[in-house]
Amino acid sequence: MEFLIFDFIFSGIGWLFLWVKFRNKKKIEIALINEYNGKYKLAGEAIMLNSVGITLGILIGGFLIVVLIRSVYDACN
Repeated sequence: MEFLIFDFIFSGIGWLFLWVKFRNKKKIEIALINEYNGKYKLAGEAIMLNSVGITLGILIGGFLIVVLIRSVYDACN
């Protein structure tokens, strides 16, 4: 019962993602069955997981670049 709200949110995100990606009801049904086991929730979870992973990757990469630049700057001075 506690995850019902997340299921609802991910289902909405998955539905929106598939409609934006395919824009054809028949193609959406085929993709939903083949790639996401017939559940919009799984499509929403996949797109959110990818988004979070990309964001974290960019943040960690930026942090490492700043640390490297700072260490080179401190070594030169």
